[in-house]
Amino acid sequence: MTTLKILTWNTDLSPSMYDRIKRKNELLARIGTYNGNYDVLCFQELTSFAVGFITYSIYSRFSSLFNKNPWLLCLWDYLMITEGSIYPYRYIDNQGDVIDIAKSLGYEHSIRSQLPKRYINSGLVILSRFPISNKRIFFPPHDMIHRPSTILAELDVHGKTVHIGSSYFVPDLHEPKPTYALCNIINFICGKNPRQLRHNHLCMIRDNIRGKRVILVGDFNITRGKSEYSRMLETLELSDACRQEVGTFRGFFNNHNQIDYILISDNIVNLGAHVDHKEHISDHYPLHAELELI
Repeated sequence: MTTLKILTWNTDLSPSMYDRIKRKNELLARIGTYNGNYDVLCFQELTSFAVGFITYSIYSRFSSLFNKNPWLLCLWDYLMITEGSIYPYRYIDNQGDVIDIAKSLGYEHSIRSQLPKRYINSGLVILSRFPISNKRIFFPPHDMIHRPSTILAELDVHGKTVHIGSSYFVPDLHEPKPTYALCNIINFICGKNPRQLRHNHLCMIRDNIRGKRVILVGDFNITRGKSEYSRMLETLELSDACRQEVGTFRGFFNNHNQIDYILISDNIVNLGAHVDHKEHISDHYPLHAELELI
């Protein structure tokens, strides 16, 4: 029997300076405890980004003031990243830091979503104990603030080929952030509907995985129980491995929505999957699964 143990987690290390270093160090420490527990680790929003010199210098001088006011910090994050996209000063490589420590734990093979340093990526990483023979990255149409993407790795697991994908999809922008409010206005003017963007992303994935042994994980920003969830499974021709009626996302309103998934093709058997509600490093909870490749 050929089995595979996988973990997927949206780490929420997006381009924000608020407690980023503290939470990243907690994540690195947590990965250090995974030695031997998983064959594949998948992360989303493990974002690498550049910041500008002037805005970063001001933040460094007055960080305590910024960290007390989330709205001010959110605005300053946006200014730092905007300046960094024109005149990059400091590159904060969260992905690289995690890949480096994972290698020391036996995850010698990896793939990451990669854009030029002046752009923000969606922070996708796949770490594997098994060789990756083929790597692909997809960048579907996006809205005014997010860069959705999917990375796809072809693994050789004891002689059996399996395609593992990690994804981040455009969200609905309901959170009380000033940048989100502005983004919603611009998206409406430009006719960028998040639901249609997500469907286009699903179709792009489907066209590249059809007929293969597939494990697709990540933050789909599609809520279980809604019609879009059923449409997602029909479009991808995959099934949901983790059917617990529990949330994976706490969010700003602590509403515990299920928007993160482990989806599998019909030539993979689910031996057990669950959501870990003990982890509070991120506003998302990690998902675990043990799968049999048939």
